[in-house]
Amino acid sequence: MQKLTFTTLLFLVAFITNGQKDNFEEGYYISSQGTKVNCLIKNEDWLKNPTEITVLAEGIDKILTIDQIEEFGIHDYSKYVKFTTKIDQSPTKTSKLSNSRNPDWETKTVLLKTLLEADLTLYEYFNNNSYKYFIESSNELEPLVFKKYQKKAGIVLINNYYQQQIKQYADCDEFDDRKLASIDYNSRDLIRVITVINQCKESAILNYHEMKSGTQKLFNLSITSGLSFSSLSLSPASGDDIEYDNENNIRIGVELEYILPYANGKWSIIADPHYQYYSSSAETKSTATGGVDKKTIDYRSIVLPIGLRRNFSFHDNFMFANLLYSFDFDFKSKVGIDDIEVEGRPALGIGIGIKKKKLSFETRYNLNREITGNHVFYSSDYRKMSLIFSYLIL
Repeated sequence: MQKLTFTTLLFLVAFITNGQKDNFEEGYYISSQGTKVNCLIKNEDWLKNPTEITVLAEGIDKILTIDQIEEFGIHDYSKYVKFTTKIDQSPTKTSKLSNSRNPDWETKTVLLKTLLEADLTLYEYFNNNSYKYFIESSNELEPLVFKKYQKKAGIVLINNYYQQQIKQYADCDEFDDRKLASIDYNSRDLIRVITVINQCKESAILNYHEMKSGTQKLFNLSITSGLSFSSLSLSPASGDDIEYDNENNIRIGVELEYILPYANGKWSIIADPHYQYYSSSAETKSTATGGVDKKTIDYRSIVLPIGLRRNFSFHDNFMFANLLYSFDFDFKSKVGIDDIEVEGRPALGIGIGIKKKKLSFETRYNLNREITGNHVFYSSDYRKMSLIFSYLIL
């Protein structure tokens, strides 16, 4: 039955993955010939800068590569513009830093993400786990220079030339050298300072980063409750296994979810701390008297599953699949066998669920957990399947 449940969950995860709904939204692209085409664009909420897009026109979807487009945008969400520009390829890991303060330039043709559009426009490029930023003024694109390097092993130096580049445009009273030196090389600080510079010039501003942030919620907090179906077997070094009864128990806790800010919220990190309780008994043959001994267990713990959630849009419903790694913290547990102390080991779990407004329901299967730690003479196999109800409160 346990194997059947686990296999069923895996099948359902694969099924809803294949059936998820593509997210096409109203937008446009400008072809390499300069023609603007209004269409539907598959919004993949790209983490890395895209090299192709999927568009839908007259019921037919097609892929356009970077060679076929000059620009594209999704209305009130994002905009990408093609440039052939210098991009610094210097390594960013401390162990691989070069000893030169100068960027390692490589010319590439890329679609840069527009963060802020105005007289002074700010773009972003992400690749190889690092962000690069660019500014454009009077149709001239300029890469903002930031590079870590080391002259001696263990001593990291920083080329902050981007601050001097920004200073060339900061011709209003809002900035002095101290304020410019406080600007970090990240989207938040650069958007803030470029916004102020444009406001000083009384330039119209389109903040695409703010548009996107305003449509995305990054944190969820829910209270959870449900029913767990649990069983336990103890295996002594010699003799028959001790099989405890299947028991149904209430579980209660909270769920914290952090939605990763890309891929349209398809991925999130979750933590689901909850209290669990399992009490049962088993009858065994006494080796001393030949009679029947009753072995009891009272297993209480705080369980902390942490893992990854994949969210799906499926036929106008919202579904999700979880992959979890659970930690177990014993709480006054007792086993009616001499010398056995409860010590729950970490275990994997998999679950699938459905969301409807503030409510969600999940079926979760926990792979077998060892709860007797490093006991010399006993090993254990604790199995649990849970039906979990959640209510979103924040």
